[in-house]
Amino acid sequence: MNTRPMRLRQSISTVFLVLLVLCSCKTKEKSTASSSDLKSEVVMELNRRFVDACKEKIKGNLELAVNGYNDCLTLDPNNYASHYELASLYNSQGRSELALSHAKAAALGDPHNEWYLLLYAQVLEEAHHSSEAAAEYQKLIKLAPGKLEYYYGYSYTLIDMGKYKDAIKVYDEIEHQMGPSDDITLQKAKVYDRIGDFDKSVEEVRKLIRQNPQETSYYAVLSQLFQNRAALYKAKGNKEKEAEINEKMHQIFKDLLKEDPTNPFALLSLSEYFLSKQLYDSAYVTYKIALANPDLDIDSKMKVVLKYYYESETDAKVKAECEELCRIITAVHPTEAKSHAVLADFLYREKRTVEARSEYRRAVDLDKSKYVLWNQLLIIDSELNDYGLLLTDSKDAIELFPSQPLPYFFNGAALIQSRKYPEAIDMLNTGLIYVFDNKPLEGQFLANLGDAYYKMKDFKKSDDAYDKALAVDPDNSYVLNNYSYYLSLRNENLEKAEKMSKRSNELEPANVNFQDTYAWILYRLGKYNEAKLIMDKILAATDPGAVILEHYGDILYHLEQREEALKFWLRAKAKGGTSEFLDKKITDRKLYE
Repeated sequence: MNTRPMRLRQSISTVFLVLLVLCSCKTKEKSTASSSDLKSEVVMELNRRFVDACKEKIKGNLELAVNGYNDCLTLDPNNYASHYELASLYNSQGRSELALSHAKAAALGDPHNEWYLLLYAQVLEEAHHSSEAAAEYQKLIKLAPGKLEYYYGYSYTLIDMGKYKDAIKVYDEIEHQMGPSDDITLQKAKVYDRIGDFDKSVEEVRKLIRQNPQETSYYAVLSQLFQNRAALYKAKGNKEKEAEINEKMHQIFKDLLKEDPTNPFALLSLSEYFLSKQLYDSAYVTYKIALANPDLDIDSKMKVVLKYYYESETDAKVKAECEELCRIITAVHPTEAKSHAVLADFLYREKRTVEARSEYRRAVDLDKSKYVLWNQLLIIDSELNDYGLLLTDSKDAIELFPSQPLPYFFNGAALIQSRKYPEAIDMLNTGLIYVFDNKPLEGQFLANLGDAYYKMKDFKKSDDAYDKALAVDPDNSYVLNNYSYYLSLRNENLEKAEKMSKRSNELEPANVNFQDTYAWILYRLGKYNEAKLIMDKILAATDPGAVILEHYGDILYHLEQREEALKFWLRAKAKGGTSEFLDKKITDRKLYE
């Protein structure tokens, strides 16, 4: 547990620094034994070099500055201003030994100079010489008892030395001088906890809550104190003490709720207590009250919902509770994108896709800057085969996130479905530029390009795109199937098509369309019996579509089963089949290809 508040550091302007060190230099000349022996021309040269070194420091030429200050020390080893400047420079460069040596020389040489003492104390502290640093801070406090930053520094060193009670006395002195401070009270609570004085630690945090009842973090600190203490007793096997601590926590938060029954922060902490006692129904009811309070920030509410979200995957009761909590948040915070996004995530996980899309759309309407929300919206448009919305949503996403590749991919897919193939090709080629270190996505872009080129009957570019897609992702089953099927339709490279189709079926053995492609390629190769065996499996396992029925009829025709072939052509027609030769096959009772 960190026990340090933010350190108060001194900052001075460059001009003031130069004036300070110059005045300091002149003061040292009068106060050191050797300065009185320096000749006036030496003093003038010393001042000149010191000013030049300061100028180099201001300009950022630190090595020249270091050399200049060392030249000053050559002229006068007791020039404490130069020691101070060197200590500061060396410390900023992480050269701790040199920094410590020069800081010590400055501080011992002029023990009444606050700047010298402060730098020495800080360098000692950073070097973990805590006891020596503490002594320097004590000197600073005597020199300037009204400067609270020295008390802070002193308290750090005491804590580093394990002198916690002394550190608390210092915090008491700070409060005596400046009045009650949330920061100091919190530090005292942490120190009390560290030394094992649990009751005092709790009392300090309760004091913070009384002073700032709207500060969520203080309730969390109080709850964590109890949880840590209970865990300690649990680890020791002391169930009685563990139960006693939990009951204390319960009572304190109940007392807080008596003062303010709707205090959402106290309610959250009380819910945590109920969970620790496995009183899940009580925890849920308390959470509902807390989440319905508009004064509780939405991020605190999101943490609660996420807890239920992960627990609800396998528990039907928790699932219903999670949805209710999500809907409470959207009702209380209807203009917060987060509230709709978390409900959308829940609905999407539960495969309630249409409802999920509605919530994602509300979320992006409220906050268009979150790409992850747009991404989910586009995925759902695609899953619902709503290519009209996919086209417009992906276009909006491209305008907002022009360097994200997925909106281009979805827009290209929607354009293909709209038969706008040239536009699709332009969009896919543009999006492909933004794909980095994502081979599967690159393969999908190339696959869609292959489809678009094929639809335009540019078979060379189509084959080239498919080959590139397989070079990127050799096991892309979609490409393996489509590429092999299109080759079979053109009656080209059938051996290559057979290998690709066979592989796609190995990857997805239950895919009926892939099986049909493989049977069709075997048919093209004249392997009618093998093709029929595959088609028989398809017909036994599913209600086939028009294309599969027509293909089966063609295979039967080649196997001299002409009447059976006609039956399947008629079934294909009844299913809506519209191939080029289907009607002619039925009319003439003859195969046309």
